[in-house]
Amino acid sequence: MKTKRKKICIDIIITLIFLMMSIYSLSLIDELKIDSSTDVFIPQDSQVVAVNDKIELEFGSLDSLLLSVHNEQDGILHKQTLTLIDDLTNMIRQLPEVESVRSITSLTHLGVDSLGLEAQPLFTGTQEDQIRHMADQIESWKEVYHNSLISKDLTFSSIVISMKTGLTEQQQQQLIGKLDTIVTRYTDESSILSLVGLPVIKREINTSLVNDLTFLAPIAAILIFFVLTFSLKRPAGILLSFVPLLVSSSVVIGIMVHFSITFTMATMLVPVLLLIVSSAYAIHVMSHFYEEIEQLPAPVTYESVDSTLASVIRKNRKPIILAGMTTAAGFLAQLASPLRPFRMFGLLSAFGILISQLGSLFLLPSLIRLTSINGIREDKRERWRSHKKRNDERTFKSTLVVQRAMHHTKTVVILSVVICAVTIALVPHIKKGTNMIDFFTEDNRVVKDTEIYSDKMGGSGIINVMFSTEDDSSILTPSFLLSLQTFSQKLTGFDTVGSVQSIIPYIKRMNLLMNQNRSEEEQQTASEIDFFSDSFSFETEKLPSANTAEKKEYDRSQIDYSFDEIPSDPKKYFLETRQDLSDLISQYLILYSGNLSYFINDTIEPDAANITIIVNDSSSDSLGKLKDFITSYWDDGRNPNIDVAVGGGEAISLELTNLVTKSQIYSLVISLVVVFLILLFLFRSLRYALAGLIPVVFALAGIFSSMAVLSIRLDIVTSLLAALAIGIGVDYSIHYIFAYQRLKGLSTSETPIAVIMKTTGKAIIINVLSVTIGFAALIFSRFIPIRQMGILFCISMIFAGCAALIILPVTLVMMEESYDQKT
Repeated sequence: MKTKRKKICIDIIITLIFLMMSIYSLSLIDELKIDSSTDVFIPQDSQVVAVNDKIELEFGSLDSLLLSVHNEQDGILHKQTLTLIDDLTNMIRQLPEVESVRSITSLTHLGVDSLGLEAQPLFTGTQEDQIRHMADQIESWKEVYHNSLISKDLTFSSIVISMKTGLTEQQQQQLIGKLDTIVTRYTDESSILSLVGLPVIKREINTSLVNDLTFLAPIAAILIFFVLTFSLKRPAGILLSFVPLLVSSSVVIGIMVHFSITFTMATMLVPVLLLIVSSAYAIHVMSHFYEEIEQLPAPVTYESVDSTLASVIRKNRKPIILAGMTTAAGFLAQLASPLRPFRMFGLLSAFGILISQLGSLFLLPSLIRLTSINGIREDKRERWRSHKKRNDERTFKSTLVVQRAMHHTKTVVILSVVICAVTIALVPHIKKGTNMIDFFTEDNRVVKDTEIYSDKMGGSGIINVMFSTEDDSSILTPSFLLSLQTFSQKLTGFDTVGSVQSIIPYIKRMNLLMNQNRSEEEQQTASEIDFFSDSFSFETEKLPSANTAEKKEYDRSQIDYSFDEIPSDPKKYFLETRQDLSDLISQYLILYSGNLSYFINDTIEPDAANITIIVNDSSSDSLGKLKDFITSYWDDGRNPNIDVAVGGGEAISLELTNLVTKSQIYSLVISLVVVFLILLFLFRSLRYALAGLIPVVFALAGIFSSMAVLSIRLDIVTSLLAALAIGIGVDYSIHYIFAYQRLKGLSTSETPIAVIMKTTGKAIIINVLSVTIGFAALIFSRFIPIRQMGILFCISMIFAGCAALIILPVTLVMMEESYDQKT
């Protein structure tokens, strides 16, 4: 009696410890640190991060918010629409989180007056003649205005909002909230407002991440519950099996909060995956417990339960621990990944596996004993036996399938080889790339707004190319500008490029306006002006009058478009050297009083320039070709003193794709090697170690072939699948081979395969069903990559389960026959 009381006290203590850990962890869920951006995946020492930091230092924040105004009926150049844009521009400019605002009502148009260049307001009012004048100015300089701040059809306009650098995540969300309020307030039947941009997408993901977790976890639990109900038919066993699963999932959340681990698109999957994966250990314990308890003579006392549990744990401890080791090895292979969230995913998952093992080996037996203090009634066991009889009928059918496979070994081998060959052929066709907007379904508001913006403005993706001089000299030399002009023209030849924004159109227009209808004497006079002397002055009679300037602006028949160029011939401008041309360009910039800080970092002596490439296709293939062109164009030595660096949001996306591909290769190779070594160590046999990889190989075949056939991209979510499938798929091998080795030497009326199908095989079937149906819960996710992950894993587990129950037994029997013939 004392021994019973002591064991009961120990079981209560074990149960309370696990439950308190779980409850405390769940209480911390509101303190999770969430970061949905792809930036968190990029190593901080990555070159593209350094480039983006440098671009932001010179030219301001890269994460702009875009408030669009869409008026299909009246167009943008309409009194009410222009008034709305002007009011919105002035209103947003006052927000404390905003650095600057650009819109068609805040732009300056490049013209001339009696003193030279003049930055005239593009928007001067809403009178009919003022709007016509504005339309003429936009038409005269389309390369600057179209697809920049107004669409080509003049029905769509964008207000570009640059946030102050250094804003916290909370401050960014506050700004987006204020802009959302503005969108709601000012949208009407004629003018539709929408807010797009990378910060908006990040906010949308952040909002959905925790909601997705709290939504998917219960669905996964419910689905696993139905699988266990269908398989075990014992309410107590089903409920008790759930407790270790819930504990491991919740404890991981507490660990994330305690160690300030960021909740990302990768780590958010850990609690749900553990809830699904950990079911295997509880299933094996409960399945074997019921198998043995039903065979005991009546009555079944507490002591009988205790001794039966001791026997079950003794038989299953090693397979469970070793299966956990291989699963953890698959997760820990992510430590080789260059992506920190992947490494965190691996560590958290491996630790969660450890917790779930402890729960299955200690907490679950404690719960069984506590619920069996008075033993187990005989009527319960009778019901269990009836359930077992029906289960045995299903198991018999499964055994028949395996036995038929035994009589068609050649067919099984040929089919296996064909599946592997087809998978290898399909692997090169797998698409790669991570685009955050593709995380959402087509009916998502952010997706719709972004698609409309891209359609109207030539794209929403941005690549920045920064040019800088090595010796801090002026970058605006004629040779560089001519190269930049040719470069921009070639970029527009790409179907994926919507527009290219740079300093080139401004310098060409300055040159055009400053060289209209001048005599050679005037040209000579203009070239002799020293803009940097203390006695700087103009001979106004030598320069165009205001009236002439106005005529030149609108009477295009009088414009000499031969000067619509980058000055490159000194003689044409009555100068002697190219350095004089550089000085001339510098003089233009001094005369121009508008804002060019988006393109050059200094008005007088800029040593860095920036161009913005708007793209309408963010696939890794198109971005890769574009980046390769940029690199090859500037690597030909035409401007040896110019450093070229590629940055921007799409450069981050491309770099992430490359890192994800590397991570996939590293984790896949390491997982396979580590799992093979573990199998080799466990079975002390090369034959059994290689056979143990069969479910793993077919699990990977299911993933990669499905990705190619279903056009599912390899991204930051789906790339986690391979190592995960290896770790779970090998569990089936371990349990099956251990059972086979235990039974093959025993003399029974049934073959080892038939016996295995009644015990371990049945547990594997239940495990495959629970894991497959559990992962089907991911199909209900708000995020498309997570849905795709659920689909792929279901397919993968079906492949692995069939391989473990059909191909692995055939292989084991063939191996034994071959070994017997040799010996």
